[in-house]
Amino acid sequence: MKRRFIVLVVVIAGLESILSAAEPVESEMAPLLRKVASRDADTRKDGVKELLGIREAVSEELKAIVAEGNNGNVQPFSKASALWLMGELGLVQCRDALEREKDWDFKLPPGPRGMGSYRMREGFMSGYTARGALGRAAFSDKVTLVQEREKADLSRYPLLSKAFQDIRSPDENVMHKGSDVVLAWRRAVFGRVSDILSANRFNNVPNEITVTAAFLLGEFRQFSSADLLRNISIKDTAGVCSTYPEVLAVQTDYDAYPCAVALAKIAGRVTMGECLEAIISNETADDGRQLIARVIASIDKDAAIREYQALQNCLQSPEGRAEYGNESDAYLARLRTVEAVIMQ
Repeated sequence: MKRRFIVLVVVIAGLESILSAAEPVESEMAPLLRKVASRDADTRKDGVKELLGIREAVSEELKAIVAEGNNGNVQPFSKASALWLMGELGLVQCRDALEREKDWDFKLPPGPRGMGSYRMREGFMSGYTARGALGRAAFSDKVTLVQEREKADLSRYPLLSKAFQDIRSPDENVMHKGSDVVLAWRRAVFGRVSDILSANRFNNVPNEITVTAAFLLGEFRQFSSADLLRNISIKDTAGVCSTYPEVLAVQTDYDAYPCAVALAKIAGRVTMGECLEAIISNETADDGRQLIARVIASIDKDAAIREYQALQNCLQSPEGRAEYGNESDAYLARLRTVEAVIMQ
């Protein structure tokens, strides 16, 4: 019990640390995020382009810090922080750098360690830092990283720009606070975009703004299961998403459904179990079930089949029927509506 309490305190401290950085970063990003949610097509397109450009600039800054670490110009701690952030942000742009560094074994320096979120972060950063980050930045071999990618000018965002100078600091506390700002930037963007999709259930968000939010979740590789799966059937009726620049490209036969395309781009971060739970839910429409099944089958056919069979066996077993209760037969019937899609 004591250990769980300590872990909980560390987690809460970590969240508070990021949240303390979040408010000023949210204010810095607010004008741009308003553009993304604009009803004007050109304004919205400019906002999407700038957000993707910022993400590209963030990738370049982190790669530069790793290179500086290799040249001895910054502390190993800064290099480890940059590698860790590449994974936390799911930056497929950094996969080559992570591959090169996967055998680098980062040893925590001697001396007193940081407190709260920093202590937990140091645990994730130590050892073969890049290997863990590679797993978080993993994506499907059916997804292509577009070669021509524009980079935004970070000087327009002083807080975010300064964060990378802080990450280079020899002072570990300053370095950690720089990392917090980068995480707060991700949180600000992800939170706003997720809010747009969440609000769609109340039918008060125009289609062009809703599909834009789904597009950005895919590009930022943020798996918001409730939002993407709940809105899986939303259709990009006007082809809005095709007007935006892409960093990730994926060939599908469901291009008109941006939440489904987003799931395909997120790939390695998608949880098969959550997708199958959405399939058996009575809140998911029939066409939505078929779409989810097509996506998970395209991401990893073998894994989709294994998870499907495991859930089917569970729903047929005495233990599973006890767990799922009176709805077991209904869940099983809904699951079997996608059998042909997954098993073919």
